[in-house]
Amino acid sequence: MKKILISALVCVLAVGLVGAGAFAYFSDTETSTGNSFTAGTLDLKVDGQDDLNVAHVTVSDIKPADGNIGIGSYNWTVKNTGSLPGLLWFEISPIVNQENGLEEPEVGAPGEDGTDLGELGANIIVGKLNVYDGSTRLRIGSPTGPEFAHGRNTLNFAGGLTLYPPAGSGYEILDPGEDETLCLVLGLPSTVGNCVQGDSASFDIIFHLDQVTP
Repeated sequence: MKKILISALVCVLAVGLVGAGAFAYFSDTETSTGNSFTAGTLDLKVDGQDDLNVAHVTVSDIKPADGNIGIGSYNWTVKNTGSLPGLLWFEISPIVNQENGLEEPEVGAPGEDGTDLGELGANIIVGKLNVYDGSTRLRIGSPTGPEFAHGRNTLNFAGGLTLYPPAGSGYEILDPGEDETLCLVLGLPSTVGNCVQGDSASFDIIFHLDQVTP
């Protein structure tokens, strides 16, 4: 009887082992190697420089009748030297006006308020402020904002604004390796009198290139 039980147990174990190896499903393994991630870059250069901490426009002896372009036309070339497209926009700092003392002809002149703030920025006319194709006007506040009017707005008005190439113009996005030129034209009308004698106005232009978001 013991021999019969042992033989039966051996048979059960043998069947179990056979059963354990009977379910070998097909399989295959592949390995994808060399995976890596690299962040793209945005790098905006102005006139070929990374840090343009120098005055680009320095004009003296401005006088009435210089007209809308009499003070001069000034250009800045901006280039995206990174690997990603970027949204281009410009920021004009608030205009700093200085009286620089009151000359005798200024005292009591129309438009002279007698304070330490000069009147030059309030009288300089922005004849043009756009990307350099001659006609595309920048938009105030966003690519779809109102146009910045040429020949009517003063330098003081431009101070503190953010300006964008208009949406759909093809200028609002600066692709890798692409460059554009910002053009600024200034003038002093003949209607301005003695109130601006000796006054000065200064400002900064800050150039921005932001990642394009979906």
